[in-house]
Amino acid sequence: MGKKALAGLRVLDLGAVWAIPHVGTQMANMGAQVIKVEAIQFLDMVRGLITPFPIQAEAYPGRVAGEHPWNRNNYFNDTNLGKMSITLDLTSEKGREIFGRLLKISDVVQENFRLGVMEAFGLTYEVMKKINPGIIYVSAPGYGQGGPESDYVAFGANQWHATGLANLTGYPDEGPMQASINFGDPVAGVHVLGLIMAALLYRQRTGKGQFIDVSQTEPGVRCIGEFILDYTMNGRLPERVGNRHPWLAPQGCYRCLPTERYVKVLVTSEEQWAGFCKALDLSELVADERFSAAEKRWANRKELDRIIGEMTRDMPAHDVWNPLRREGITTSLAAGPEDANKPPQYKFLAPMGPYRCLDLDQWITLTVSNDQEWQALCNVMGRPELAADERFSTNAARRAKHDELNDIIEAWTGTRRHYEVFHTLQRAGVAAGPALAMPDVLVEPQHHARGFYQPVTHPETETYLEPNHAWLMSKTPRQLERPSPCLGEHNDYVYGEILGMTREEIEALERDKVIGFIPLPGADGFGPRAAKE
Repeated sequence: MGKKALAGLRVLDLGAVWAIPHVGTQMANMGAQVIKVEAIQFLDMVRGLITPFPIQAEAYPGRVAGEHPWNRNNYFNDTNLGKMSITLDLTSEKGREIFGRLLKISDVVQENFRLGVMEAFGLTYEVMKKINPGIIYVSAPGYGQGGPESDYVAFGANQWHATGLANLTGYPDEGPMQASINFGDPVAGVHVLGLIMAALLYRQRTGKGQFIDVSQTEPGVRCIGEFILDYTMNGRLPERVGNRHPWLAPQGCYRCLPTERYVKVLVTSEEQWAGFCKALDLSELVADERFSAAEKRWANRKELDRIIGEMTRDMPAHDVWNPLRREGITTSLAAGPEDANKPPQYKFLAPMGPYRCLDLDQWITLTVSNDQEWQALCNVMGRPELAADERFSTNAARRAKHDELNDIIEAWTGTRRHYEVFHTLQRAGVAAGPALAMPDVLVEPQHHARGFYQPVTHPETETYLEPNHAWLMSKTPRQLERPSPCLGEHNDYVYGEILGMTREEIEALERDKVIGFIPLPGADGFGPRAAKE
């Protein structure tokens, strides 16, 4: 396959959190050299705290913050894939001079700082285009560059509500509902990505760069155009409808049979046995004479399996798997006992799963858009008489009896697995899909068939599966080139190889705290707590 679509493009990414970093990641995936410009004086919020609180453990692989937690945060490492990282203090004269040198040989500068930050650095578009007339500069604060609210602080949650999207989300008799993630960020990011492509085409024709002013809130408002038109033309306020459709019926999310969850385990040494017991809070078994050696554990394996099984059956699979993994135990998740057969070469070892864990609730979504699909659904459910039932024979009738209809549908879905219902309905021509939980999202066969997930190895975490960019191109590879960067990881390359600085010059910048690898006390915004070297 050929080189990637944006190969040869250089981007200076000053973005923080998600919206603009999302743009940089997509451009890096398409071959651009994206340099994330950070500072040891002020961390990107999603690098997390220098010394995280225990409640934040979920943000780190294996729930362990590690010695350099700012390099291990899951949020940061997802939103900054493929980039390089340099640190540079833009509040210093030397930092601004170096930034100018980088700007001169770059194509795009992008940031989503609060209004006034770049002006404080002395880095307005007017200044930048004097250094590089072809530069494309994107500024995407929460509310844009003009208007009475332009200098307000923006955060994902308040932006989501300001777009009107939250007011459409939720159930009829409840208030506006916040989504579990802040969709405004990637929606704004996708808009910015398209704008940069347009600006590059314009520069290709004219040789001129340009300034792009984006309000992160406005792209979200673009997502509700039909509701705005309905209100302006008909004076009608939209109603919150939960999982239902505004005018089609039935549509909903229906409970299915819970899915069994198992954890596979392999303990091969006394050290691992001790770690296994520690992980599952079964430390008393280490000194238990029945299990004090491998041959004894094998001889008493039925009793051992019973004890472990009583512990795991009331625990979610990940709450078993994660602690075992942190103790270095060979372990994996399994969808069922048939997926967790014991390897014959280890048949004299114990404990060795599979151990059943807490079943995972499963759901299916479906939409019937016409009478033919309604007939198909009735046939699949084994209730063909419902199609002619006057209560449900038209879309209007089905909407009026939606609650009753939901009970009928869930009586059928509740006796079947969600994937069984999904495939059965799709084969019958009814739009349906499983409401996947995280364990299922990661093993969804359609994603793997298209190469969507790729193993990524980060120098301070471990190898993990990462979603690739969400499209395939005919002539360029779908391949993640590098993991997200550690703080200042590419200082030597950018300052030495690209800008031609000597080793002595780089070391002087480090001594003066213009650049560095370790955040300074207070860089996370939570007070003067020092980081470990």
